[in-house]
Amino acid sequence: NVLRDRISYYLQVLWNTGKASDSILEFSIPRNSIHVIYNQTLLWAGIFFCPLLPLIISIKFFILFYLQKFTVMRNLRPIDRPWRAGQTQTLFYALTLMSLILSFASYVFIIVR
Repeated sequence: NVLRDRISYYLQVLWNTGKASDSILEFSIPRNSIHVIYNQTLLWAGIFFCPLLPLIISIKFFILFYLQKFTVMRNLRPIDRPWRAGQTQTLFYALTLMSLILSFASYVFIIVR
């Protein structure tokens, strides 16, 4: 699901490259932060079952970072309204903590069971 969203996002960005600047997409920091939290949750949830998962996720982060960097530098324009880190930082910390707790709760359930 996330991979499909990424591919469609990048295809839409590449499709809009030759058009007017109004049609070029904006870079969304909160959206990309949520994707990082999602990948981190997948890592925490699956590390018990697949020892190579940290390597796979690290390679995925490496490739996605440079792909996003290229896309941002070439195709996207800065966001119109400033991003307020103070308001959303607490939300991101809460989501990260919740995903960590749920991952460890599943480990405890599997081990006890």
